[in-house]
Amino acid sequence: MKKPILYLFLFLMMAGCGGDPLAPLDAAVTGPADSPFTVNPPGGGTSFVGPLDFQVKNAAGIALPGVQMEIFAYNGGVLTDLNGNLLDATTPDYFKTETDDRGLARAFFLIALPDCSATEDLTFAGSVGATVGVTSDLWTGTYTIKKC
Repeated sequence: MKKPILYLFLFLMMAGCGGDPLAPLDAAVTGPADSPFTVNPPGGGTSFVGPLDFQVKNAAGIALPGVQMEIFAYNGGVLTDLNGNLLDATTPDYFKTETDDRGLARAFFLIALPDCSATEDLTFAGSVGATVGVTSDLWTGTYTIKKC
């Protein structure tokens, strides 16, 4: 009976080794404040927003470097670097990275804007979310395209 328990214990120990660095359970991720944007006619084109910095800290407020973070773009936007290059060409609305020595992960957001309407202002939103373990934060850019 002791051997199966010992094997189970060894298996569990080895299964938990290696892999991606995960945040402790008390970690929190915070990101930038939401942003409103007004676009004058004719609208259209694209909007490039950034940098969007998300930071991971523990309960004591200490930044956590080297922690795995997943970043998602929503509502038709994509994640890019400073030069507008996709962070991941295969899945442009998703990027997996690790926080830097300040506990930060950075992305830029690119979204296509609709043309203006002749009858009314158009409002829509684009968002970027960051997830670390069981915690997440969401930035939302609200765009108002003024009528033509």
